[in-house]
Formats: sequence, C-alpha cells, structure tokens
Amino acid sequence: MSALRCLGWGALALIIGVGAWLRGAYHELGFRYPDEVIVSAVVGHMRQSGDWDTNWIKAEVPAEMRQDQYNFSSYHYAVFLAYRAAKLVPALDAWRSREEGFVLYRFLSVAFATAALVAVLWLAWLAGGGTAALLAGLAAMVAVLQVQDAHYVRPESFMTLLMVLVVALAWPSPQRTTVRVLLSALLMGLLLACKVSLVLVCWVPLLAAWWHGGAIVRRVWLVVAAAGAIAAGFTLGVPGAVLQPAKFLHGVDYLARQYSRGHPPHGHIWGARVGDIEFNYVVATVGWVALVLALVGAIALWRRRQREALAFLLLPPLVLGGYFATQLVFFERNLSPVLPLLLVLAGVGGAALLGPLALRWRWIAGGGLGALVVAAPLRITWPLVAHEFSSRCPDARSAFDDALRAKFPDSRWMDEPLVGPGVVTKLQDHFKTSQQPV
Repeated sequence: MSALRCLGWGALALIIGVGAWLRGAYHELGFRYPDEVIVSAVVGHMRQSGDWDTNWIKAEVPAEMRQDQYNFSSYHYAVFLAYRAAKLVPALDAWRSREEGFVLYRFLSVAFATAALVAVLWLAWLAGGGTAALLAGLAAMVAVLQVQDAHYVRPESFMTLLMVLVVALAWPSPQRTTVRVLLSALLMGLLLACKVSLVLVCWVPLLAAWWHGGAIVRRVWLVVAAAGAIAAGFTLGVPGAVLQPAKFLHGVDYLARQYSRGHPPHGHIWGARVGDIEFNYVVATVGWVALVLALVGAIALWRRRQREALAFLLLPPLVLGGYFATQLVFFERNLSPVLPLLLVLAGVGGAALLGPLALRWRWIAGGGLGALVVAAPLRITWPLVAHEFSSRCPDARSAFDDALRAKFPDSRWMDEPLVGPGVVTKLQDHFKTSQQPV
C-alpha cells in the first residue's frame, strides 16, 4: 500500500514537472503573438509615467486599439506589480530588463500556467480523490490551450489560475469556510476586472455562499457579503471602471461590436455563428476520450446527488462555451478559464469507472486510460512546442515552399497571411481573367 502511495505522489510530481516544462519550453525565443504589444504598451506606460491607470488610450498600442478601454486590467496590474517586485532583487536586474521587460512578462505566463496546473490537481483531488487528480492532471498537463497560453504575454494563464481557484475555494466540502467562500468571491471580482464576459460565471461564489449559509437569514447575508467581495475584487482590479464608468463601458461596447461583425479569419467567411468551429476545436484538442469521461463524471456526480459540485464543474464550460458559440468570431482563448473544469470532470468520470477495481488493477487500467486521455491533445501540443515555439518552423516552411514551387512551376504563387478577406478578394480577381492555378 505504501509503495503504491509513493507511486501516486511520484506520478503527481511527474505531471507537474512535465507540465511545467511544456509550458516553459522555448518561451524566451523570438516568436511573437500580435496581442503581446498590448501588455508591453500598457505596462510600459505605467512603468514610465507613474500613472497607474490601465486605460489603453494612454499607451502606445496599435491605432485601431487606442481608445478608451480597460480590458485585461487586473492582469496588467499583476504584471506591473511583478515587475516592481523583481526590481527589489538586484540579482534579477539583467533578466528583468531584457527586451524592456518582455522576457519577464513571458515568464509570468509560464508561472501562472504552471500554478494553474497545480490548482487543477488540487480541485480534482477535492472532486474525486487521487485517481481523479492523476487523470485530470494528465489531461491538463498536455492540454493544447493551456500550453499555448503559457507562451504568450496575454491574460489567459492568469485567468485560468483564478478560475480554478475560485471553484476550488468554493468547493462543497467539510473544509469550506466562510473565509474561503469570500476569498473565492474576491478572486471572481479580479476575474471580472480582467474580462467582463466572465460575468456569466460570477454566480459560482454566490451559489457557494447560499449553500454554505445554513439558515435562510444567514444565507442571505452571506450571499450579500459574497457579492460585496466580488465588487471589491472588481474595484481592486479595475478602479478605472469605478472612477470613469463611461470609458469602461466604451471598452465593453468595443468588444461587443467586434464579436458581432466578424473578425476574419476567426470565424466563417460567410458570417455564420461559430458553434461548429468551437465544437470541432474542443474535439480536436481535448479528444473524445476525455469528453466521454466528462459525461461519465457528470452522471456520477448527479447519481451521488452532488448537485452543487456538478454545477461548479459542468455549468461554467457550458454557459461560457454556449455564449461564445452564438458569436460570429471564434477565439479559442475565450475557453481557457473554464476548460480545466471540464478536465476535472473527466478525472471524476475516470475515477468512477476505475473505482470498483482492485487497487492493483486500478493502477494498470488507469495507466491505459491516462494514455488514451493524453493521446489526442499531445499530437498537437508536441509539434506546437517542438516546431513552432522552438523556432524550427521557418526552416521547415522554407523547405516545404521550395518543394511546392518545384512541383508546380507554372502556377502563380501567392504568399499571404490569412488574417483578413484580402487574400480571397485577390483570388477572386485572379480567376475572373485567368485559369492559371494558384
């Protein structure tokens, strides 16, 4: 028994170690993501001016983004404060200053994503014990979206960590206290300060407050206190929304208009709702095995009458995913905060299937099930890290281009980034007057 217990702890340590490596591998190299200029500009303005206002209009962001908006505000404060903290350690000066702080910003995404993986293990342990933690941890370890987020200076890793902690602190267990519930609500407020669409899941700490409260009067007061904690977290994360609400709402409207009119190529070129794209993305990157296990986990929690636990794990992915499925734009990163909850539910489902087996056979069957859970995401995550983030991709692309040109020497060649409808217009114009292949 003790040997198996040691094996379990070793497996958890291996999951954290491999997950940390995947999240940190090549994060300092020269690839760039377009939105990374936002954080560099906003935090750079805060550093240089001493103005702690996170309004984008004050920063040197691209012209189309330079207007009143406070998106990502609590994340900008987290990055700014981390930079200030690093200044207190003289030994970090050279590293902190590399590329005007960009390397430090990237490292923070790695740190947040790795902490989120540990938080997933904790939540899965609360939800279904050691077996659930191992299976959910394996799925989260290689999750395409989580590894991708860790390599960008964007708020997704930060938000994912906060969302998992919100649910873990609110989790219905004997260890849940009023302090935990209120802390969950405070973190929920920081999440809202980062991305306002998460208002769709802000009910999590409120539901925890209601079920934790006991008598009706105490429940009402605890819900009110939790709502106050959400408001306090929101105010801490984006004080500009309180001081200048019109400017904050302008940013909300800016985002709503972007999602309502399309943003090629992140959607259908004919402007349809993106639910099918979202579904295909989840299937391709999570895999059918994990999705079926999540369904088993939902059934298991329902049969055990753990309705609050089921609501915390299942409803946020369904609500947030359902909302973004109705939009004209699909950005996979919108699913980042709630995807780990689906993976935890898969861990619960796997634990429910393996539970009746003897301990030794549970380990053997669990190993096979874990391999199946890892297979689908790893076939994307591994080349993403090994080729794209390692900067080997340009050489491979050059060789591919040369071979293609040699195979089709008489074709017209167009080398265009697929970031707008312009390439389609060029193709249409070409084929109006020519039958030459492109």
